[in-house]
Amino acid sequence: MNADSLFARYARPELARLFRALNLDVTYQAGQGDHLIRRSPDGSAAGDRVLDLVGGAGASLFGHNHPALLDVARRCLDEQTPFNAQGSIRPGAAELARRLSEIVGATTGTGYVVTLGNTGADAVEAAVKHATVEHRRRLGALEEEAELTLRRVRRDGVADLPVASGPAAGRPCAEVLAETLDRIAHLRRADPVFVSLRDAFHGKSAGAGTLTHGGNVPEDLHVPGPRHRRLYDWTPEAVRGALDAERVAVHTVTVDSAGVPHSAERQLSPVAACFVEPIQGESGVREVPAETLAALRELADRHEAALVFDEIQCGMGRTGTFLASENSGVVADYYLLSKSLGGGLAKISALLVAENRYVADFGRHHTSTFADDDFSSRIATAALDLALSYRERVTEIGTLLRDRLAEVAAKWPDAIVEVRGRGLLLGVEFALPRPGSALLREVFDPESLGYLVAGRLLHAHNIRVIPTLSAPTTVRVQPSALLEPADVDRVAAAFDEVAGLLSRGEYATVLEHLTVPAAGAWQPRQHVPLPRRDRPA
Repeated sequence: MNADSLFARYARPELARLFRALNLDVTYQAGQGDHLIRRSPDGSAAGDRVLDLVGGAGASLFGHNHPALLDVARRCLDEQTPFNAQGSIRPGAAELARRLSEIVGATTGTGYVVTLGNTGADAVEAAVKHATVEHRRRLGALEEEAELTLRRVRRDGVADLPVASGPAAGRPCAEVLAETLDRIAHLRRADPVFVSLRDAFHGKSAGAGTLTHGGNVPEDLHVPGPRHRRLYDWTPEAVRGALDAERVAVHTVTVDSAGVPHSAERQLSPVAACFVEPIQGESGVREVPAETLAALRELADRHEAALVFDEIQCGMGRTGTFLASENSGVVADYYLLSKSLGGGLAKISALLVAENRYVADFGRHHTSTFADDDFSSRIATAALDLALSYRERVTEIGTLLRDRLAEVAAKWPDAIVEVRGRGLLLGVEFALPRPGSALLREVFDPESLGYLVAGRLLHAHNIRVIPTLSAPTTVRVQPSALLEPADVDRVAAAFDEVAGLLSRGEYATVLEHLTVPAAGAWQPRQHVPLPRRDRPA
């Protein structure tokens, strides 16, 4: 069997079917900078250099096989750096953690403890777990404090005295404390609540998948995860008060020097953490307004919850600043990084927790076989240097690219709805065509449009794009920082050609790649649209 057949039979059968139907079943033999080299049908390099605007869904900020990162990888291999050295001090991980804490701390003014993992979803799961532990420990400390107070008032003979002041005034002191203990115990028994926004994408594992909205995943593939609330209204007023009904009032009691008890009210909540991507990548590259981020900060504070900024796709310098959230002025408690952190060579992620919130024994119990390895850590440390050195270039080339694509959108408003994003995280949303033919209307459905555009760009222009996961009418444009102005011209011309075809209704030309043979002799191809959520399986 050839690679196509093996992939279809043993790896991802449904993807292989769709790739073949859309003539996207292409194999790449090598990658260098912003380009991939296609493999020819006979297995040799075809020589076609494809400009890669997918960028590993944000992971290839430094292109394919960046020389500086290859040098680090070679040194690790030449030095026989141990990969499996669990249960020891690992200098590469230590240095990476220090650098991450210092770089993020330069913006936030905070120090961090860093938990390394393997994937973005891994970092999200670690954040869910740490926030759960932090929430339970806080409630446990309050419960212990109330128990100690109850023992003291009983010892000192004031348990049956009425509270003299505060919201519990007039009630017996011990009764107030017993009620508080019951309410805290109820909160501790209940699963904590996690918050995310409409259209969020945080990963596909169980916990991360619960926080994710949409993602083009059938309902029956969703696995129940932690308790969750999704915020559909992003207006600051709605965000700030969205979970007020979840808050539980408890009364604390203090006894003054004269032996008189007084009460005060405190609001507790089951909310453990609020997750947000400063720029939502997979929902079509949509920036969360700074006002919404600030309201989420207030919401988290109101519930004594952690605010988590998921910068896995948008961070690490992709928008021109190291953190995409920097311009908002809002500071989170946790930061998540992955994708570009590995420099396109290593699989690595990082959860940064503010030092004043970190649970000391979390790192003892939350471990991973492949985390903290020196190979990935050293590559990631070198990637940090590149990210910092490329910030101005990302801003300059990203602005040029967006401006040129915006010009195309203005020229063809019937074909392109909008160009969104910052730096080298851009999305181009295409308008759904309305052809007269019923058959063509089935072909150009919302789930397939982005893939048809991708096919035209690949086969007619040797430019590689794919749609965003939960907004497939938007194609991602996420090149590396190595992109040249001449490449920008080429991209603009290609998008102009496709948009013009769609605007003029020249659908046969848009679809002609579906009948181009991909592997030798001609064979007819039949368009098979992606499964739609509104259709039965």
